[in-house]
Amino acid sequence: MTLSTALYMVDVLHQLEETLSFIGISGIILLIVAAVGKIICMGKYIDDDGDYGRAWDKVLKIWPTVVFFAVFSCFFPQKHTMYMMLGASYLKDSNLPSKVSQALELKLDDYIHELSDKNKENK
Repeated sequence: MTLSTALYMVDVLHQLEETLSFIGISGIILLIVAAVGKIICMGKYIDDDGDYGRAWDKVLKIWPTVVFFAVFSCFFPQKHTMYMMLGASYLKDSNLPSKVSQALELKLDDYIHELSDKNKENK
């Protein structure tokens, strides 16, 4: 996968996460409103056919889908985290870490040599 495709996919996943979060939160709010309405209207406005009961059954059938969207959106990492993971995977595949470790080893060797020279001069 090329870098530009991966960056595009990060943005698409971020938009998907935001959409799922919106659907989940909106559904939870609507369910709370429906539950409060059921409590307020308990025993009132119910005709012989029980239309209000059927409407409540429809709300309860939608509830698992809303919970699924809300929970599923929690498994998407934040956009910044996805960029960091993408950068780390491309950094891992390059030879840059080996060059950095070589530079650090050279710097450490120079520092140890400098300290040993100072130690010899003090004696």
